[in-house]
Amino acid sequence: MGIAVPRIELLYFDGCPNHQDAHALLMEVLREENIQTPIIRRKVETPESAAREHFLGSPSIRANGTDIDPSGDTRQYSLRCRVYQHNGKLSGVPDKEMIRNALKQFMT
Repeated sequence: MGIAVPRIELLYFDGCPNHQDAHALLMEVLREENIQTPIIRRKVETPESAAREHFLGSPSIRANGTDIDPSGDTRQYSLRCRVYQHNGKLSGVPDKEMIRNALKQFMT
């Protein structure tokens, strides 16, 4: 039996294609860690909903309501593609280790 994480969300908007790659990476990490929980995909469609959702950009992954990237800019909520940093390089998706490390904090 796998370890359960109560809630994993993938927030995105249609104007940014990176959410598909982020979803695939998230699925890989869940399989590798034997975490069995659904991924809740949530489309953010308006600037107002971006502000209401505290949407940091697409894609955003949250575990138990907390963004997986502790360095995320929490002052700018908007419909934009998000950029992540790994080892000094920029990417449109978080790396697997960022996802893995964040999820491990919430394992029960």
